Amino acid sequence: ARSSPSVRVPKPLDIGVLPRVGDFGPGSFLVMEWIDAIPFGVLRSENQQKLGNMVAEMHACSDTVFANVHMGRFGFPLNNWLSLTAQINDWKESWADFFSLRLQRQVDRAYSCPCYR
Repeated sequence: ARSSPSVRVPKPLDIGVLPRVGDFGPGSFLVMEWIDAIPFGVLRSENQQKLGNMVAEMHACSDTVFANVHMGRFGFPLNNWLSLTAQINDWKESWADFFSLRLQRQVDRAYSCPCYR
């Protein structure tokens, strides 16, 4: 992992494989270095714009590196997971399309749970 000029990225320290346990797994883990942070500091209003600017700058720094992969589209070459929810990263022509589908899948999954009926 590399930090951009504006965002400090924690260094990966170790990775490993987790065994299958019941219906879950096999899986993997990632251990990152500790970064001191103010608890919920990102939620403070004065930090919201700063965070947005930092993330935009971080993505702009990587844009030239990955331009031949994304070709101006939004998504990712691989799908991944957010906890137990699959994140489908199909390429979309606009950020709004990509993000709205991402959110819609999460909402659909939440409402498919019997606990919300």
